[in-house]
Amino acid sequence: MMLGEVLSWERLDRLEKNDEVILDGACGSGIFLVEAYKRLVLHWRYNNDWKRPGQPCLRNFSHRACGAWIWKKAQSNYPRSASALHSVMH
Repeated sequence: MMLGEVLSWERLDRLEKNDEVILDGACGSGIFLVEAYKRLVLHWRYNNDWKRPGQPCLRNFSHRACGAWIWKKAQSNYPRSASALHSVMH
């Protein structure tokens, strides 16, 4: 539900048009980034007759969903976040 509010189709259109990124400043487990990446793919497919995006598009989507850790304690979650996003991308 939160993802639908934050990443509406209109907002995704703007993101693409203005070459913006999705930034999760406290990504923890990385699940918001994984779901944001999946939503970017779905949005692209919707706008491209449900074709499957190629590797360059998928790479572009992965650069549009970024996460950071503000607190040092949260850095211990990095391997889980990175592997979760990596598994979705490949």
